[in-house]
Amino acid sequence: MTTPKPDPAADPGWFDGHLDLAYLAVNGRDMTAPPTRSGGPHAPAAVTLPSLAAGRVCAALGTIFTQAGSPDPHGYPAGDFAAARAAALAQLETYAAWRRAGLITALQGPNAVAHAGAAPTHAQRSAPIDAQRSTPAHATGPGPTIAVGILMENADPIAGPDDLPWWAARGLRAVGLTWTGTSRYACGNAVPPADDTGLTDAGRDLIAAMADLGIALDISHLADRSLRQAVDLADRLGARLTVVASHSNARALRADPTDQRHLADDTIRWLATRGGVIGLNLYARFLTPRANGPSAAGQRAATVGDAVDHLNHIAAIAGTTDCCALGSDMDGGFSALDLPRPMASPSGLAALDEALADAGWTQDQRRGFRLANWRRVLGLSAAVGAQ
Repeated sequence: MTTPKPDPAADPGWFDGHLDLAYLAVNGRDMTAPPTRSGGPHAPAAVTLPSLAAGRVCAALGTIFTQAGSPDPHGYPAGDFAAARAAALAQLETYAAWRRAGLITALQGPNAVAHAGAAPTHAQRSAPIDAQRSTPAHATGPGPTIAVGILMENADPIAGPDDLPWWAARGLRAVGLTWTGTSRYACGNAVPPADDTGLTDAGRDLIAAMADLGIALDISHLADRSLRQAVDLADRLGARLTVVASHSNARALRADPTDQRHLADDTIRWLATRGGVIGLNLYARFLTPRANGPSAAGQRAATVGDAVDHLNHIAAIAGTTDCCALGSDMDGGFSALDLPRPMASPSGLAALDEALADAGWTQDQRRGFRLANWRRVLGLSAAVGAQ
């Protein structure tokens, strides 16, 4: 039997579980312009708010991404948690300014936390960003909007469990404890195994608080020992804790068992048994077997067929496609040239959907991948993505 080709007019839009929207804005990209006129980092650009609308991306987890040691607006001196918070607040205000301008809306659902937390401290109110820098004057007006929830990528800006309700009240839906290095909560995927000290006591306490508030744990950047300890803690917390991998692929297809950035088969299987999701990362170098050495020399160009291979592998290990979702990370440190061919923007997601249809995925399976699996895991209203 031939699987029907996708009908874009009849299908729901996309939920992208990992987009560095505010990071791009604070680093100089005009997110209200077409990509060709947006400026900022990682040119040529793929992602702006108009290009997401053109690609029918109707919902997303937008990150607050901070980086220890970076001199750029998203950076902070390592160990300076007040500076980490200031960098995060600038990105939080970017999302707030877009909401005020009607450019995005907030994700709504039964797990959403009402904006009723305690009054912010002076540190929490510090470092506001000028709304004119995050939302140019020409950005206001009618147009398609995307529903955005916040994903904290590197939890150093969060002071601890008692601080978490303040962030939750402002749209925080998921937290990754660290990025590639070491945070006050855990070790990241670039930390050598011998140096991976695992979760800190503060990290364990933060995960427990996340379970209490319905905030998902994102395991995408955890080093292996930190990940194993997070798995053990998640098993003790049970169904109270939602676990996702917002932007990771299958380690087995990277042909490098030491590649901590992606998920081993046992982790895929475990995550699926919990009802979690794995967001497919569309960075081309993450879709093909890893080249020898630190550069991409000798690594072939990726295609949407490689992306389908990762999804098929994940589904085969999990025994279901219900754990397969999108976490593209488009423009998250790379450009439109680093997407799998023929993709060059969010509109290229249609080619991925068609490739899944060609691979035998049913309409319901593709609908789950595009939108419904994220919606289920985050407890979102059925109105999210409704056409």
